Amino acid sequence: MLKKITGMKPNDKGLNREKLLVRKALAFMEFGFTWAKCGLVFLLATSFLISGCTSTSIPITPSTPQYLDYLFPNVPEYLLGQAGVQHHNEAWGALQAGYLTQASTGFKRALNGKREFFPALAGLGYVALAERQPALALERFREVLVDEPNYVPAWVGQAEALLLSSMEFEALGAYEKALGFDSSLDTVRRRVEVLRFRRLQSLITTAQAADADGLQVAAARAYREALEISPESAYLYRGLAAMEREIGNIDSALDNITRANSLEPDNPSGFIFQGEILESMGDLDGAEQAYSEASRIEPSNVNTDRLATLLARLTLSRLPPSYRTISDSVSVTRGELAALVGVRLSSLLSILPRDETILVTDTRGHWADPWIRTVAQTGVMEVFPNHTFEPSRTLRRGELAKVVDSLLTIIRNRFPENVFNWKNQNIDFSDLLPQNIQYESAAIAVASGVMSQLQDGTFQLTGLVSGQDAAKVVDRILEIYDEAA
Repeated sequence: MLKKITGMKPNDKGLNREKLLVRKALAFMEFGFTWAKCGLVFLLATSFLISGCTSTSIPITPSTPQYLDYLFPNVPEYLLGQAGVQHHNEAWGALQAGYLTQASTGFKRALNGKREFFPALAGLGYVALAERQPALALERFREVLVDEPNYVPAWVGQAEALLLSSMEFEALGAYEKALGFDSSLDTVRRRVEVLRFRRLQSLITTAQAADADGLQVAAARAYREALEISPESAYLYRGLAAMEREIGNIDSALDNITRANSLEPDNPSGFIFQGEILESMGDLDGAEQAYSEASRIEPSNVNTDRLATLLARLTLSRLPPSYRTISDSVSVTRGELAALVGVRLSSLLSILPRDETILVTDTRGHWADPWIRTVAQTGVMEVFPNHTFEPSRTLRRGELAKVVDSLLTIIRNRFPENVFNWKNQNIDFSDLLPQNIQYESAAIAVASGVMSQLQDGTFQLTGLVSGQDAAKVVDRILEIYDEAA
C-alpha cells in the first residue's frame, strides 16, 4: 500500500544514503578496534613503568588483552586513597589476561564488602560478562548505577550485557547514555551508529509489515520511532505521511510530506502525494503548485494528465456558483448555455474573429455576461433584433440545435479535411418536416451524434433542455473539435 500511495521503493535514495553511512561506520569501527587493541597494550606496558609512583595505574598483563570492548572502571579521585585501588587495578589486569577467577577474587578484595568502592563492583560486572553470565552482569552494573548514575564504565558494561542477552534496542539506550556522559568514546559512538541502523531497519520492516496487515496505527508508531533515530530521512517522513493519511490524520500527513519534500526536493512522488492531500482538502491552488513541481521534476503523461485534471477543477472552482449548478438544473436558460459554451469551448472561441460592433443591452450585471458577449460576437449564438440576448429565457431544443449547427459549421470551415459534412443528411422526424426552417439544424445535430432523436421519433423543437443534456452536447462538440484540431 505504501508503495502504491507514495511511489516509495525499498532502494529509496534517503535510505540508501543511511546504509552507506553505516557501511562507513562499520569500516571505521574495525579500524577503531584495531587502534584500541594497540593502544591498550601500550597502556598496559607503560603502566608497569609507573606502578611504583601511583596507586591508580592498570597492571600489566602477560598477554594480549582479551576484552577490548570492556571499558576500564576507573577509580574517581575521591576514592584514590582507599586500600582497594591496587587490588582493583591488578584484578583488571587479570581479567584482560583471561584469568577470570583471579580477577573476581581481586575485585572482591578491592570491594571488601564496602559498596562505596563501586569501581570494583563494576569490575565484577565485567567478570560476569566474560563468564557469559549477562543476567549477573546486569545486576552488578545496575547496582552501581543506582548510586552512581553518571558512571560511564557501568553504562558501557550494561550495554555489553544487554547485547549478550540479544536486547539490541535496550543496549542502544545504554550506549547512548554512556556517550552522553563522555563524547570522546569513539568505539562506543561507532557501536551506537551500527545499532541505530539495525534498529532503523527493524522499525522499517515492522512498519511495512503492519501496513500490509492493515495496521496503519502500528505502522505510524514504528515510523515515528524510526524518525527519532534518523530525523533527516525523507523516506521515513513519506512513510509516516502515508500512514497518517490512511488513519485520517490529514493535517499531520500534510506536515510530514511537506517535511519530506523539503529534505528531498527532487522526488516527484513526494510532490504528487502532497498534491493529492491538498486536493482532498480543497486547496486546489496548493495542489496545482505541487503537481506542477512534480511535472517539472519528471515530465510524464501521467503527471501532465493529473495536472490538466486539477487545472480543470481549479478553473471550475473559480467560476461563479451559478455556473457550477448548471448540470443539476431541470432546464437551462440561454445565459447558462452561453456560459457552458464560453467555458468549455474556450480553446475554440479564442481563435475565432469577433465582431465588436454587436451590441447586447440586457446582460450587464448578469453573472454570465463575459461569455454571453463572447458567443454573441463570434456568431455562435444570436442576439435579437432589439439588441437583447434575454439570458434568463428558458432554452428550447430547437435553439440548442441551431447553436450546435453554428459550432459544427465553424469547426468544419477551419478543418474542412478533418470534419465530415453533415449537411443534407435526411433524418425522419415524426413532428418535423424538411420544409421547416429549423429542420436542417435539427438534422445536423442528430446526424453528428451531438443531439438525439427522441424515442417516439420526434425532435420536439419546443422541448426543454436539462442542464445535464446541455453539458453533454457541449462536451460532444468539444470532442469533435479536439479530433479535428
